[in-house]
Amino acid sequence: MIAADADTARHVTCALGPARKNVREVVGARGLESLAGEAEVAPGVLVVAPWLGSAAALIAAVDRAARSDVAVIVWAASSRLSGSDDDAWILDRLLEQRGAMATRSLVVAGEAARLVAAVGGGPLPAITVSASRSDLAARMARGLGRCHLVPKPASRRTAGLVVTAGRDGALRLTGGKGGPQPIADADAFCEALALVAAHEGGCAPDDETQGDRIPVSEVDAIVRPPARLLSETTSKRLLGCFGIGHGPEQLCRSANDAVRAAADMGGPVVVKLVRPALEGKAALGAVRLGAVGASAVRRAAHSLLNMAAYMGPPPALGVLVARQVDGGARAWLKLVDHPLFGRIVVAGPGDVPSERGTLALGLPLTEAQARAAVVGASLAGEGPAADTLAAAVAAFGRMAHSLGPRLTRAEIHPLAAFGDGAPALALDALVGVA
Repeated sequence: MIAADADTARHVTCALGPARKNVREVVGARGLESLAGEAEVAPGVLVVAPWLGSAAALIAAVDRAARSDVAVIVWAASSRLSGSDDDAWILDRLLEQRGAMATRSLVVAGEAARLVAAVGGGPLPAITVSASRSDLAARMARGLGRCHLVPKPASRRTAGLVVTAGRDGALRLTGGKGGPQPIADADAFCEALALVAAHEGGCAPDDETQGDRIPVSEVDAIVRPPARLLSETTSKRLLGCFGIGHGPEQLCRSANDAVRAAADMGGPVVVKLVRPALEGKAALGAVRLGAVGASAVRRAAHSLLNMAAYMGPPPALGVLVARQVDGGARAWLKLVDHPLFGRIVVAGPGDVPSERGTLALGLPLTEAQARAAVVGASLAGEGPAADTLAAAVAAFGRMAHSLGPRLTRAEIHPLAAFGDGAPALALDALVGVA
């Protein structure tokens, strides 16, 4: 256990009860650095109060432990490592990407550490819920439902850990190495159990670059100098080179072309002005939603082309007519160059980016890491839509990692994913090149 001081260490180890024998205790100003540099790390590591040292030292320690199949629980009770409360969540997400379990509650961290220690720091076995009253069993089943665990009658042959609810509603954990242990806080225990059950261990980036699947010549042609913001259509072309598609759409030079394109697509369409370095199209009024029929499409196209004539250089490329896509799991993606954490991918739910997302991933990243983050952030549930969205997040990260400093900016808002097996669609995008 890494603690800020001896008092914190004693507080947590006492709260763990019998599990304290299975938790490594490292107290001192060099705790993080020594853990990161050790050849072997003891099972069952609880990282408490991670402001010992720097954020980079903590990330290195967690990465080292996760690669050694060691369960790491991080109690991030302070924002001193991340610089501010607004950035503390990013540190948590980056730690989770490396296989750690991050929580803001010391009680939950202690309960999770007790669960991990009860099974010797290895993977959590099956959890059985046993209750003498059906209403208690139902209540526990709802609490454990977030862990994807099904309550079963307890028996002598039951393997793994057993959670027993007595007639008075008290909970007790049996099984593992620690013997029967009372559970004082049922809500904290359920949250800790969900934390541990969702933990899949360290996910180190794989060696696959998928370079053979990327049309290098087309990518080089798009990102060549000079430094500039690409138009929406060119941004989508670049995303398409890395496997992120878009819906049916056509770039039109005139209002008549726009009418013909809309007729071919059918249904309501979106008409947008396409111009290099055009930001904030919606705020500028350069987007027309739900255009139905030839007259509506013609009016929208004429209006946007006239707007472009007053905007000056660079000249507009035309108007983009796209089939309007509604529904699905929708998220925004953004590439951020953070002063402390470096280049990261930030995402959140909805169509419009916010100041603070719910997902943050470092580069490089794997599709397994992307899926764990998407599910953990509840961006698309856990079904096929989550797989589709995760594949797009991984492709976005692959693009950012492959292009490196040649890429100065990348945003998708929104990204729509459906559970029909089709890839996620970038409905709008903006990319900047160096």
